[in-house]
Amino acid sequence: MSENYSDTLEIKVSGEEKYEEKVDLAKTLIKIYNELKKQCDIILKTLAKMGIQGGDLGLPPVDVIDEGDRYHIVVDLPGFSPNEIEVSIISDFKAIRIKGRRIKAISSGGKYLVKERPPKVLEFERIIRLPTKIDPSGSEAKFRYGELHIFVRKRHSEMREISIAELS
Repeated sequence: MSENYSDTLEIKVSGEEKYEEKVDLAKTLIKIYNELKKQCDIILKTLAKMGIQGGDLGLPPVDVIDEGDRYHIVVDLPGFSPNEIEVSIISDFKAIRIKGRRIKAISSGGKYLVKERPPKVLEFERIIRLPTKIDPSGSEAKFRYGELHIFVRKRHSEMREISIAELS
């Protein structure tokens, strides 16, 4: 059973007549996603040129190291424990998603004189795009002293010859 993702798009600009067009919803959403991704990349590159990195935006700071046959990603996550972190490999999009959720203990009494630490519940999600396709099967993550180390193998294109049989 195949699903039909076509839909009718209705647009009405104030005071003007309605404009209807049959669109392929899946293609439209993919086009919007790709455009958003492109714009986000431009914004992040512009911020980086200004000296503003992910850590300055409230995201954990990240280093990505190309080690030849794999990528080594180091993420600073002080105060987190491994069970509060989730790492996913999105191989189709050449990306790694890191999510974290930490609930900190709150003082049971007294009045805050200074309150600079993050809120009671600290959540983040960060997607790191990589320049080449990656292989989820050879990947691993390690955590020690507030540093998350992710090792992801690069996926290399393979070419192999196949035999040609006589068509009967």
